[in-house]
Amino acid sequence: MNYALFDVDGVLLSEERCFDVSALTVWEWYKSPTYLGRLDESINTNPPEETVRHLRTCYWDNDRLLAWLKQFGINSNWDMDHAHIVATMAMMTEEKRKAMPEAALPCDGVRVITDAVVCRWRDYFATSRRPEPQEVLHWLQSHIPADTDKDGVFTSLAQLAEERMGGQGWADLGGALWDMHVRLFQNWYLGDEATGKPGFLHRETPLADVPTLRAALEELKQAGVVIGIGTGRTLHEAKTPLTDLGLWTLFAKNHVGTKDDATMVETQLGYGWWDKPNPFTYQAAWWGNTSANYVSYATEPERWYRKEDTVYIIGDSVADILAAKEIDAISVATLTGLTGEAARDELKAAGADYIVADVLEAIAKVRELIG
Repeated sequence: MNYALFDVDGVLLSEERCFDVSALTVWEWYKSPTYLGRLDESINTNPPEETVRHLRTCYWDNDRLLAWLKQFGINSNWDMDHAHIVATMAMMTEEKRKAMPEAALPCDGVRVITDAVVCRWRDYFATSRRPEPQEVLHWLQSHIPADTDKDGVFTSLAQLAEERMGGQGWADLGGALWDMHVRLFQNWYLGDEATGKPGFLHRETPLADVPTLRAALEELKQAGVVIGIGTGRTLHEAKTPLTDLGLWTLFAKNHVGTKDDATMVETQLGYGWWDKPNPFTYQAAWWGNTSANYVSYATEPERWYRKEDTVYIIGDSVADILAAKEIDAISVATLTGLTGEAARDELKAAGADYIVADVLEAIAKVRELIG
């Protein structure tokens, strides 16, 4: 059986909205008095498009910081926000301690982040200068080994932050601080009537002419290919815009792997991170999204491999290519991700089997390969 498993962001839908929301998340963290903003500050919960563009440029250094994180296989916007915020607070602490070396560390005795801890941070950083985004990028490049992977990035980052700020465990990926960033991101992305945030989920942009894409996917199905999805989005976040575009019904519902599935196996096992570049979402899409089988998928995948199957993974990032290599799938990389054509060398270096312009060319390549 042939399977074509599609990433969503950067393949079917533009990543732009997710990166916009990442910028809004970091902006609110530093500007809202609920978090680290001054008590006399406030944020516009429905900023115009030009403000959103400006904030993204401001906080992500014209996307250079995003691109640097993606090269390590970091695929989640939640994780990118966490990296930005933890690094920036560590830098602010470094600078403050140069002026006040005897001051208590802001995380002394801290293991879990609570609202009270955030209030303490707000007071501690009230007069601190926030580093410019290019400074954040330079700091990360100077402190994170270039030859590491996603896990290495966040392990190093947590250690660096705790050495500078005190405490233990609070900077870990998946901890309470990370949870705060996730809630902030989702609040912007999904919308929140109470705060007046309209949400961006229904403002997604497809990366191909929709009728043409629909016809190409239908032809792929008629050729006997099972078409599915492997994405870092939750099911709701993938299903809603694809339903709006009239594409959702073309994907086999039991061959959709999402962030929800990765979270489920993390909970079932009690350890590890199972989103990309881990191949689990693609494994769930290939073998079927039956949650009762997830622990087995993760711990004894050899039971589920079928040599007679050929799996094509259509993605736009290093994370997708690494996942494909892990499960011996054929990777078809599109140049419709964050950096466009400039990603070609990076995708080639990661080992992409084929590099194409967009999702329509990817579908055509799969049709060619299956004969």
